[in-house]
Amino acid sequence: MKMSHQFDYRILPTNEAGETNFLVHLQAPESPNFKRKPLNLGIVIDRSGSMNGRKLDQTREAIKQLIQQLGPKDRISLVTFHSKVETIFTPRFVTDKQTLYDAVDQIRPGGMTNLSGGWLQGIEHVKAHVEEDAIHRVLLMTDGLANRGICEPAQLATIGRDAFEQHHIVTTTLGFGQGFNEDLLERVAEVSGGNFYFIENADMVAEVFREELGDLLKLVAQNIEVTLRCHQDVQLTSQWTTFPENIAASSIHYHMGDAYAGQSKNLLVKLDVPAQKLAGPLDIADVSLRYVEVKEDGTEHCTSTQPVTLLYTDDATEVQTTPDTSVTRELGIQIASRARQEAIDLADQRRFEEARDALYRAAETLSELNSSDPTLMNEIKNLHKQAAKIIRREHYRRERKNLKQEVHFAGKGNLVKLMMMREREEKWGEE
Repeated sequence: MKMSHQFDYRILPTNEAGETNFLVHLQAPESPNFKRKPLNLGIVIDRSGSMNGRKLDQTREAIKQLIQQLGPKDRISLVTFHSKVETIFTPRFVTDKQTLYDAVDQIRPGGMTNLSGGWLQGIEHVKAHVEEDAIHRVLLMTDGLANRGICEPAQLATIGRDAFEQHHIVTTTLGFGQGFNEDLLERVAEVSGGNFYFIENADMVAEVFREELGDLLKLVAQNIEVTLRCHQDVQLTSQWTTFPENIAASSIHYHMGDAYAGQSKNLLVKLDVPAQKLAGPLDIADVSLRYVEVKEDGTEHCTSTQPVTLLYTDDATEVQTTPDTSVTRELGIQIASRARQEAIDLADQRRFEEARDALYRAAETLSELNSSDPTLMNEIKNLHKQAAKIIRREHYRRERKNLKQEVHFAGKGNLVKLMMMREREEKWGEE
């Protein structure tokens, strides 16, 4: 992993206090030069009555396509849930694929939605074979509300957090159709270190499964943590992104999950910088990176630290007046993401005109930041499109799920996932 950092304004005038945005950019190598780690994968599928028909048909095919891409060193288990929880096959190496295909074909729709029971069983199957030299994942897919077993969101989030923190079992959630609770699934993914996907229709299922599996097959770094230690009375004002953070006496730790080959991750924070009397460079902080590198012969713990320096000048002509493009771009993405969450909050209160206006205001702000940047131009276009949709109250249930998915990926500083999500929406989504 390579780490770099930038300020929006790095050359500041002396004797003036102010705020500055600070970006930490992480870049994984483009391709792994080693044999990948084996997977310990648990698939947990809702087969309640609402999954009947094309939903379940496409899900079965997607699972079989996923199995096809696994090798004999990979381990897989499959759990289904409705009113009851059933293990279709216990954890096993992927050697006899036809037997697995046949088992998948026998999945039939059932009754209610015991999400917690199915998920807990899936976690237990993965936990039974936790090894240091493997990748441990659960894919949890549902199209409905949890109405059996544990239904309280806080309790469900605790299940995911415990599995992640104690055993590094990551859960990715996939919400199918219009009937699921996106707040719950996004929260579960958030605390479990995974992704949250909105699968609007059956045509998307196989594509999302391929995307998620493709990332797992290219994993190059795990347990990524960035630590910022501020000096010189510099204060952290806030984090623009939404990575989990722990604040210690003199430092802030940001937990940034795992990274696959070629992936970039951005952390954006706002710093309050006091006035400086003397011109010249000033070390205001240091930023450290820690992660576990995945290597052919195992893993290696890696660390690196960089000084964070601002330059002060008493010459007005030397003061930086044009912000750094990469920082402005990430700032625009996060402003748009916050506006989408604000729009959700307003529309939930049936204040649809105000929700629309919040998106329009964000588009104006992005235009003022940099209307010529292609990424921000795309954000502006999408904000306008979403503003037009959110005012159509009859479509809000669907649009809310799209907005929630965008907020999730933007908060993780993952522009690539954001773009892939939008491409699926263009390809398969409703108008």
